[in-house]
Amino acid sequence: MSRYCGDADPEPILEAAEHWKKECLLRDGSVFSGESLWRLDHLESLDRYYVNNPDDTERTFLDKLREQLAPTPPAVKELVAEMLWVMLLCPSNIGVGKKLEDVKQVWSWSGQALPEDSRWLSAKVLKGVGSTGQSYNYNRWRELVFRSAYVGAETTGRFTAAAVACGWMVIRKVDRGSPGRGLASVAPHRL
Repeated sequence: MSRYCGDADPEPILEAAEHWKKECLLRDGSVFSGESLWRLDHLESLDRYYVNNPDDTERTFLDKLREQLAPTPPAVKELVAEMLWVMLLCPSNIGVGKKLEDVKQVWSWSGQALPEDSRWLSAKVLKGVGSTGQSYNYNRWRELVFRSAYVGAETTGRFTAAAVACGWMVIRKVDRGSPGRGLASVAPHRL
């Protein structure tokens, strides 16, 4: 797969994606902490309180998300912050400051401060490599629903090394009938 991104240097973003793959998808770990966040029980909680509890009010995405996640344990809120971080790795049309602000805000709902010394929160990692367009940002709630299904695709709650290596097969499996499609374009670059 091509890694050419014009004048943008994709290496810091690709390193971050590799870190996410190894720590979170293969080990149920965390991008930013030593905790075990990417676990099946946390995904089930996200499914119960977010995916199966849509909010069609006119409030902002983050206002609705905060209310939907209120009954979940702190680790689920941290998981969602990490999911947003993954969603925001590639877009270059969202500023580094806004990306950091959103991830910090969601993480803070856990009652903990986001470890700000993480190299995965640097401007080099968060700058993005291409514009995702307005729909990606407007439908962020759908992208989060899709990512929840994507990560929970394996019934064991874990991705196998083979599934990660064959990212397109997993994406195609989950992509059928899903309301969010941006991941099908972006995820192979992260895997």
